[in-house]
Amino acid sequence: AIIYDQVCATEKRRRRKRGKLAVAETRVVINEQVCENCGDCTAQSHCIAIEPVETEHGRKRRISPTSCNTDLSCLKGFCPSFVTMKSDAPQARGQDPAALWAAREADLAAGLPEPTLADAASPWRGLFAGIGGGGIVTCGAIVAMAAHLEGRQVSTLDFTGLAQKNGAVVSHVQIANAGLDVVRIPRGTADLLLAADLAVSAGPDVLGRCAPDAAVIGNLDLQAGAAFMGDRDVRVDAGLHRRAIGRATSAERSRYLRGSALSERLFGNAQAMNTLLLGIAWQQGLLPVGSGALMRAVELNGTAVALNRRAFLWGRILAAQPALADEILADAAAMPDTLAALVARRQSELVDYQGPTLAARYRALVDAAQAREAALDSKDGTLTRAVAEGFFRVLAYKDEYEVARLHAAATYGDDPVFHMAPPLLSRLDPATGRRRKIKIPGSVALPLFRLLRRGKALRGSVFDPFGWQSDRRLERGLADEYERDMRHVLGQVRWDTLADAVSLAALPQDIRGFGPVKAASLEAARPKREALLRRLDAPMSVTPVHGVAAE
Repeated sequence: AIIYDQVCATEKRRRRKRGKLAVAETRVVINEQVCENCGDCTAQSHCIAIEPVETEHGRKRRISPTSCNTDLSCLKGFCPSFVTMKSDAPQARGQDPAALWAAREADLAAGLPEPTLADAASPWRGLFAGIGGGGIVTCGAIVAMAAHLEGRQVSTLDFTGLAQKNGAVVSHVQIANAGLDVVRIPRGTADLLLAADLAVSAGPDVLGRCAPDAAVIGNLDLQAGAAFMGDRDVRVDAGLHRRAIGRATSAERSRYLRGSALSERLFGNAQAMNTLLLGIAWQQGLLPVGSGALMRAVELNGTAVALNRRAFLWGRILAAQPALADEILADAAAMPDTLAALVARRQSELVDYQGPTLAARYRALVDAAQAREAALDSKDGTLTRAVAEGFFRVLAYKDEYEVARLHAAATYGDDPVFHMAPPLLSRLDPATGRRRKIKIPGSVALPLFRLLRRGKALRGSVFDPFGWQSDRRLERGLADEYERDMRHVLGQVRWDTLADAVSLAALPQDIRGFGPVKAASLEAARPKREALLRRLDAPMSVTPVHGVAAE
C-alpha cells in the first residue's frame, strides 16, 4: 500500500506546468561551501530533490530546482547551509548563467546546417529510457506525433515506473512508411537509444534491444536514486553504465554529455533535458522526421512550448559545436590536479580561515607524512593525501565565524532568508533535544555575517564568546587528538600497516555535520579509530618460511 499525505512532487510539477496549480512562492538553495554532506536533511525529509554534488571538498548536497516540491521539510535538517528566497526573485546582477547564454542563443544558432534525416523506408526504431517523472514518455510521444503528422505509420509502447522512487521508464517508438507489424521493439534492432538515465539504459532488457550499430545520445548526470537516502556516500558512477552501453552499441555514432547540468545552466532547471537530447539526435541525422513536424508536435503537447523549442535548438547547437558544452559548464575554480597543488590550496584556505600560524601547523604535519611515506618507499602519496585532507577538515571546522564568512562570500538573489539555530538566540526543542531553527532575514543576517567573519582572530582564545560551547570544545579537541594520533603513527608506521595509517588519516571524512549530528558521527567513528590504533601499535607478525622464522 502506498499512502500519500500530500501531492507528490511529480504531480505538482505537472499541475504547475499546465497552470492548474499555483507556482511555488519559495525556493530553497543549499550553500555547498557550508554543507557537510552529513545527510540529516535527507533523514528529516526523505526527499529525492536533495541530490549529491561533487566538489573540490568532496561530496556536498544541493536542492534540485527541477524535482523540488517546496514542502520545505528539508529545512528541518540541523544545518546552517539552507537559504530560502522568493521563487521569482531575480539572480544577482551578472550571475544568472541562463540569461547570459540566452543573449548568445541567436548568434550561435545562425547558420546551423540541415542534417540528412534517418531513413524510414524500413522500420526505424528508437528507445527512450529514463526515470519516472522526467518526461521521457512525452519525449517519445512527441517523436511519434511528428511522424504521424508526416503521414508515417507509428507504433509506441511505454513501460513506466514509480516516479517518486526514480523508477525506470522505457518508451518504444517505431516509425515506418508502411509495414509495422510488432509493438515491442525486437531484440537487436533499435537504431537509437536516447539515454536520459544511463542506469536504466544499461539494463539488459534495454541494451538487448539495441542493434550493434545503434547510436546513443546519453545524459552523464546520473541520479543517485533511493539508495542515497540511506547512504550518503553511495557510489554514483555514470562511467560504469556508459562502458556497458558502449560495449553493446556504436561508440563512433554516439554522444554523451551532462544533459541535466547543461539544461539547468541554460534554462534554470532540468525539465527540458530530454528535448535537448532530442535536438542533438536530430542534428546528427538520427531521427526520421523533420524539425517542422517535431515543433508542431511540441505545440500540440501544449506544455512549456517556448522552453522546449529553445531546448531543441540548443541541442542542435551543441551537436554542431560539441566544445561549447565545456564552456557552458566551466567552473572558475579548477580542481587541484596534483598532490602539491592540493596541499598548497588547503594551506592557502587555512590562511583565509584564521591565519598563517594555523596554516604552518597544517603544513608541518603534512610534510612529516610525506617524509615518512618517502622513507617507506611508497610512491603513490595516499598517506600524504589522506593527512592533507583529514587534517584540513579537523582544523577548518565550521564555527560561527566560518559559516558567516562563507555565507557573506556567497551570492544570493533578493530577500534571502537564512535558517539557523544560533546558540545565543534559539531555544532547545524538548521533542527533539535540538536547538530550534529560526528564520533570519537577509537584511539582518548579511550585515551580521560581514561583521562576524572579522571575529575569526578570536577563535579558540579566552575572548571567543562562542568558544565555551560544547560543540566548539569538541572540535578543538578533535583537531588536537588527530594531530597526536598522526604524530604517533608516523613515528612507527611500517609497510604492512600503511593501509591502516591511511584509514586513520582519512577518518575525519566520516565525522560530519553540525551540533548533535556531528557529535553522533564522532561517536560512531570512535570504535574504528580505536581498532585502527590497536592494529597500528601491534608488532609485526612473523611468518615461518620452510620451518625457519623469517627475520
